[in-house]
Amino acid sequence: MNQYTMMDILGKAFADGEIGALRPLMAEDCDYVSPYANTSFFGVSEILSNMESIHENIDETCAYTYKVITLESVLTDGLTLASLDTQSGMHPCHYGLLLYQHGSDYPAAVVVCMVDLFEKFRSIWLSRDTSKFNVTFYDEELGPDSIDHSRLASQRNEGLICRSKAGQRCRDF
Repeated sequence: MNQYTMMDILGKAFADGEIGALRPLMAEDCDYVSPYANTSFFGVSEILSNMESIHENIDETCAYTYKVITLESVLTDGLTLASLDTQSGMHPCHYGLLLYQHGSDYPAAVVVCMVDLFEKFRSIWLSRDTSKFNVTFYDEELGPDSIDHSRLASQRNEGLICRSKAGQRCRDF
C-alpha cells in the first residue's frame, strides 16, 4: 500500500474513529507519543484502545478533522525528512497529517509516522514543535495579547468548549 493511502487511513482513525483498517498497517511494537497531550502508548492494542476511548466520548465541539500533506512542506528551513530519521530499521513516512480540532483553520498537531522495512507504522508522533515545523498551531494563532485569545481561554475555563458526551473535558490525542 502506498504511504499516502496509509496516512489517509490513519487520518480517518483520528477523525472518524475508523480503526479497523488501521490495525493491519501497524507493527505490533508500534509506539505513539503526543507530547502536547502528555501521552504515550506502546503496542497496537494499547494505541487503538486509546483511540477508541477518545471517540466514544467526543462530541462536535472537539471533533477532529485532518489533511494529508507531504511532510517536507511543513518542515522548518534547513530540515529534511532525513533530519527526522533517528531510529534504526525505520524511516519517516513521506506524508504526514495536519490534525485539526474545534473547527479551527489552524492544526492542533502535525502527525509524523515512522515506517519499518515492511511498510508498517512503527512510530506515530504528534507534535507542535515549531522548531521542526513551520506551522502556526491552534491556540497560538492569535498571540497572547489578543482579546479573542482571552475569550477563548475564558470559554475553556467556563467549560463552554471541548466537552465530551458525558460532560467531561475531551481528551486530546
